Amino acid sequence: MFAALFSAGLYAADVTFSVDMSGQTVSGNGVHVAGSFQSEAGFAGDWDPATTVLSDQGGGIWSVTLTIPAGYYEYKFVNGSSWGNDEAPGTACNINGNRAISVGSANLTVATPEFGKCAGTSSTVLIQVSMKNQAFINPNGIHVAGSFQAAAGASGDWKPDETRLYDMDGDSIYKYAAILPSGSYEYKFLNGNQWGDDETVPAACASNGNRPFTNDNTKSLVLPAIGFGDCPPGVTFRVDMSDETVSANGVHIAGAFQGWDPAATEMTDLDADGVYEVTLQMAPNTYEYKFINGNDWPDGETVPAQCETNGNRTITVTGGLVAPILKFGKCRPVLTLSVDMSNETVSTDGVHVAGAFQGWDPSGTPMMDMGNGIYEVSLPVDGGTFEYKFVNGNAWGGDESVPGACNTNGNRTVTVGSADFTAPVVCFKQCGHPCAQDPDPADITFRVDMALETVDSTGVWLMGTITATPWQPGAVKMTDADNDKVYEATVNVKGAAEIQYKFSNGDPKMATFQDGETANFDSLGCGISNGIGLFNRKYTRTGTAETLDIVSYNNCSRVQTGISKIGIGQFITVFPNPANNVVHIQYTESNSFEVTLMDLSGRAISRSNEAIGQVDINLSSLSTGAYIVMIYDKTLKQAVYQKLIIE
Repeated sequence: MFAALFSAGLYAADVTFSVDMSGQTVSGNGVHVAGSFQSEAGFAGDWDPATTVLSDQGGGIWSVTLTIPAGYYEYKFVNGSSWGNDEAPGTACNINGNRAISVGSANLTVATPEFGKCAGTSSTVLIQVSMKNQAFINPNGIHVAGSFQAAAGASGDWKPDETRLYDMDGDSIYKYAAILPSGSYEYKFLNGNQWGDDETVPAACASNGNRPFTNDNTKSLVLPAIGFGDCPPGVTFRVDMSDETVSANGVHIAGAFQGWDPAATEMTDLDADGVYEVTLQMAPNTYEYKFINGNDWPDGETVPAQCETNGNRTITVTGGLVAPILKFGKCRPVLTLSVDMSNETVSTDGVHVAGAFQGWDPSGTPMMDMGNGIYEVSLPVDGGTFEYKFVNGNAWGGDESVPGACNTNGNRTVTVGSADFTAPVVCFKQCGHPCAQDPDPADITFRVDMALETVDSTGVWLMGTITATPWQPGAVKMTDADNDKVYEATVNVKGAAEIQYKFSNGDPKMATFQDGETANFDSLGCGISNGIGLFNRKYTRTGTAETLDIVSYNNCSRVQTGISKIGIGQFITVFPNPANNVVHIQYTESNSFEVTLMDLSGRAISRSNEAIGQVDINLSSLSTGAYIVMIYDKTLKQAVYQKLIIE
């Protein structure tokens, strides 16, 4: 690892990042870029949305040029200077929710995308290899060579010394980001930079002795972190034979991936449950196949017309996967869902269901009015466990808020095996059936303490299921009439007993991705997942006028710590923030100090030893959410505090 990092440090390049903001209302705080390169480029820490500012070049284009050491980096643009105003990159260039680049020794001008979109017609492919099982890492670096290199900007294909991968975090996973057009490619890794250092790809996953992949330029592609010289995870096929008399010659699978031999690939019932399976190494592609109850073609299944292609089944392979359990000679199981809308005013656009089984399209799966307020739909699905929710209408915003008792990541769940399944009827916005009567409409006063926050110039806002138009579009501005840092808003709430809401430091309607508070209210005990990576507060209302307890922003209760921020950013640096596995605290004074990590209630979680200069805190065992870092100067007997977000 030292050799890799040392040699990476020998090279640096000028990298120009640009973004087209012509379709956005640019924040008064400017446009920034945040990413894993910032500390390497000379900033205090990585993933800081406020330190790396872009300049307005005119015509809606904003850019910045930075000197960055060679390596693999992820980043995103920010319309403003704080998280919540960051973009969600388009599907063709989205890697782990970010954009990705690889920097070499040559200066690089990254193609200019629109904010939240991708540039050009190519897509990002993340190529990675695990070197964990290699006792020796060549000081000349880890490279990849293949038929994609010229398209990615190299001088040609199959160049063993031009495309280097980097392990930036010491986990022995080396990465390279390529921008490629659609097509089929082959490649292999080298523990070094010349032929002879290349891996031997096992025959089970090789094409012409290389690794194959196919790129679709409509979406990004993350290739698995394969072990050097190893095969990726295989494809597991499963067939339910419980309704069949199994042949004495066993159960087999035949397909284009094994030469259509009905006797060559036997399947096994591992746990005597009637489900036979086999795992095969398969290159990415789409294949036809069928199951054989025996070992000859007369024993092959007849695939029903509604799920056959040329009389066969089909499967698309992009990497390792476990295929759904299928009934011999039958199509996918049928899932029937029903919802009671008796408590709702049904939209003129009807009632729909959206879920993982249909691509989360709120208008794609209409439900039929069965009478008495019941809406129903039946659709074929793969076996497995799925998240879903009902939609009153045909667009997001009309979707139900799923109560905490039946909420998984903001959604409902259903598990389907190999047989048809009818889920129990449930009420819209409720867990069970028959439907409970909603409480009477009533005023609720919400209060949030912003003493620990720098309040945005656009104010503090309240949003949720509580307004006539839910969430961001219906957000209500809060007021602080007595300047005590406690902001209030009163809303007349009707509908379901359980409400979901959150506060926003800044107008959530000002930027596409302003999602308000970022704390994990689920783990803190006062909320649930919203299904898109964040969390909502929840409360069960009574149907009478209520004033809720004062809570601190990003906390379930009010924090009374008397926090001072004097010195933060001047003498003390806490980075990165947000952090992941480790946070570093630097104190430029020569006095000894210690660091205490606390939750937002002020409870100490860990305390460092006395130190001078820098303290590092391991965060790997902590849940995501907001915390407080207290830095205590032992000589001055004074403390300063900084809020820390753990992602």
